[in-house]
Amino acid sequence: MKKRFLSGFLAAAMTLNLTGLPVFAAGTVYEDGTWSGTASVVPEVDEEGWTDFEAYDITLDVQVTDGKIASVSLNEGTVISGSNKKYYNRAAALYASIVANGGTEGLDTVSSATCTSAAIFEAVNNALAGHEAADPETPDPGDNTGDNTGDNTGGN
Repeated sequence: MKKRFLSGFLAAAMTLNLTGLPVFAAGTVYEDGTWSGTASVVPEVDEEGWTDFEAYDITLDVQVTDGKIASVSLNEGTVISGSNKKYYNRAAALYASIVANGGTEGLDTVSSATCTSAAIFEAVNNALAGHEAADPETPDPGDNTGDNTGDNTGGN
C-alpha cells in the first residue's frame, strides 16, 4: 500500500512539477552540444525497512543537435552494479521516448523501475537546465535599432 501511495505521489509530483525541478517540454529549443546531468536513485523503504536496491547516482549525457535532443546515454563514468542493473535496464527504455518526445514532460515512469525512471527524468532535466537556446525573435536588450542585429550602432 505504501509503495502504491509513494509511486502515485512521485508520478503526480512529476506531472505537476512539485519537485521544483525544471521540466522541459516538447518544442523547447536547446543549445547544441552534449550536456551531462546527475540525479540520485533512491529506493523506497517498505514497512519492515527493506529496500529493493542500493541507492546510487546516475549521470546521463544528453546530446543536442539542431536545437533538439538527439540522444540520451549513460555517462561512461557511471557504474551500475548488482540489483540496480535490472531496474536501470528497464528504465533505460525511456531514452528513446525522451528523444521522440523532445523532453521529459508528459512521459510516464516505467513500471517496476519507478525510482530509476524518476532519476532519469531528473538527470535529463538537470543536463538541459541553462542550455535553452535564446529565442531568435526576442530583441537584444542592448539593441536600440529595432533591426535585431545586435550591433548597437543606433541604425542611423
